[in-house]
Amino acid sequence: MKNLANHFLLPLPDHDGSYFAGSLTYICSHGEAGASGLIVNRPTPIDLNKLFKLVEMKRSMKSAPLVYEGGPVEMNAPSILHTDDVMVDGALAIGDNLGVTIAIEDCDFESLLDRISSGVGPEKYMVMLGYAGWHQGQLENEINSNVWLTCPGSHELLFETPIDRRAQDAASSIGIDLSLLSGDSTGYA
Repeated sequence: MKNLANHFLLPLPDHDGSYFAGSLTYICSHGEAGASGLIVNRPTPIDLNKLFKLVEMKRSMKSAPLVYEGGPVEMNAPSILHTDDVMVDGALAIGDNLGVTIAIEDCDFESLLDRISSGVGPEKYMVMLGYAGWHQGQLENEINSNVWLTCPGSHELLFETPIDRRAQDAASSIGIDLSLLSGDSTGYA
């Protein structure tokens, strides 16, 4: 199977009622050790200013963007998916002019937050809590079992498309109308 980094995952209708139902997940890394990604269409009620307060950081922004629920793994761990026009120590370049900065020991996550709150951060970014992860071979098995559709990643879908349109627009990019898909084994919606 090809490397799915910089691709989106769309759950097929059998996911209805599951954690990933209705999600659009951007794959940040995919290799022999497994895969990781971030859900990009599930905003939380928390904006970045509220997150600053929750983690006792003395920062604020005039117009703070919403924080996204990035996935079910380590849901309190923040990360930032961003354009690579600003990269800090420890940020991971993930291709297609994108990077991800994670709040871990060897990554200068706070420096990137400082830059964002000062208005000199990356041109486009999304702050996430948690991530989605698959161990070695798991994602490939799920795709082969028709759990996911895949489609190429897109800056427009990540940063410009309204949140409520992202999944359908990703599906449309490969000629699929999500409203016509059904989890019913008869094949009729």
